[in-house]
Amino acid sequence: INFLTLFCHTHAQSLAKQQISSHPKNTDLVYQLSTLYMEFGRWQEAVDSYKTYFTLVSQPVPTDLSKVFQTITS
Repeated sequence: INFLTLFCHTHAQSLAKQQISSHPKNTDLVYQLSTLYMEFGRWQEAVDSYKTYFTLVSQPVPTDLSKVFQTITS
């Protein structure tokens, strides 16, 4: 990853967090932040964020994704 890519992703994470703090039930923002965490290998934060997303959309975490969560956090 080059510096510009790292800077852009880091800035995007920061902006998403700020927006989520103002709009905690915005599922699009929560999903975007979850994806950014995954892209940067911030596994536990990604898992927590995805779980929040699925709670907000009132759906269970898909079985395959749940298995991935167990693998990357154990």
